[in-house]
Amino acid sequence: MSDINSQPSVRKKNQGRKNIHERNGKYSVVLREKETPTSVSKPVWHPPFDTLVEAQKFRDDRKRDLKEGKALAKSRITVSQFMDMWLGHHAMNRPLSKSTHHTYESKIRSYIAPILGDRTLQSIKPIDLKNWVGQLMTSGGRSGNGLAAATVRYAGAILKEAFVAAVEEYELLTVNPAANLKLPQSPKSGGTVWSVPETLKFLEAVQDHELHSLFNFFFATGARRGEVLALLWNDIDLDKGTVSINKACQWVKGQRLIGPTKTGANRSIPIDAKTIKILKSHRAQQAGAKIGSMRWQENNLVFCHSDGSPLRPDYPYGVFRRYTKRAGIRVIRLHDIRHTHATWLLEAGEQLHVVSERLGHADTSTTARIYAHVTVRQRQEAADTFGRIMEDG
Repeated sequence: MSDINSQPSVRKKNQGRKNIHERNGKYSVVLREKETPTSVSKPVWHPPFDTLVEAQKFRDDRKRDLKEGKALAKSRITVSQFMDMWLGHHAMNRPLSKSTHHTYESKIRSYIAPILGDRTLQSIKPIDLKNWVGQLMTSGGRSGNGLAAATVRYAGAILKEAFVAAVEEYELLTVNPAANLKLPQSPKSGGTVWSVPETLKFLEAVQDHELHSLFNFFFATGARRGEVLALLWNDIDLDKGTVSINKACQWVKGQRLIGPTKTGANRSIPIDAKTIKILKSHRAQQAGAKIGSMRWQENNLVFCHSDGSPLRPDYPYGVFRRYTKRAGIRVIRLHDIRHTHATWLLEAGEQLHVVSERLGHADTSTTARIYAHVTVRQRQEAADTFGRIMEDG
């Protein structure tokens, strides 16, 4: 009789220790949990407690929260594993352009994975990300030098986007450790600008090179490199003196890709008489090169190699640097030709919205922000002009 009455107490005791393992006087809780909402549940060991009562309370609270969806399943997924998974799903659900996807891969591989990749995603704290930014700024480059602020901002933006998904989509985190991460500010200046004499000296130095017409076009239009390298002859109306910029060229893993412009908008810009004359001469030279040539590749490209094949973006850049040094003038970036074009126009008194449309900016605020140094000087000149008017009056 006593044995029968004791059975409920035995079952109650066993139930009290269910999912709890005692070892060396410590009590660990083991529960089946999922790493992600869609994965198969696996046994997860939680850190040992000093007393059975503490372990029981944790077990009961954890089981309740798991059942109600309030608990965060313990996951061993690393930052690298998550970034790969996230980018793969990103490509399926919100497709990036091939070039942008390649850039994401490159930034993750070069700047995120080497420092944070082996850490479990759930172990990352805000201080870890702050230290990560600091490390990139001081020694994140290949040679151990610090990275440019723009590069760190790009990598940080990717990481921030991924951590938002870890919280909202994958439910791997309850708190986003990157939510308040401060990234270095990129300077919003118009870059280095050449003077007119420096520009003329460069164009004279490159006069006999096959890319002479290309560099003239850069200075005359301020167009982006990818936009210029994608131009076809039917995009240019030499009679009306207009250029339709409606696409851009990029090279990704050795493949030439044609896509929309940076802002996704097309624009038509007028060109000056000298540029029209240079383009007509350039087209005539191309026509002569085609005649009797067995090597000519017909791509209808405005700017190409002497056999008609497309130009890779790094080729004009290399030529530009080489002839800049040969001319003995300040070395600037190829993209600074665009800034030179815009600065000259603004300093000459051209209206901001006209320059903005010419450059293909999304709106005039972008132009105003980048060339604030010019507009500030213009405002001062306007004030000085008003002062002179009042004095003369």
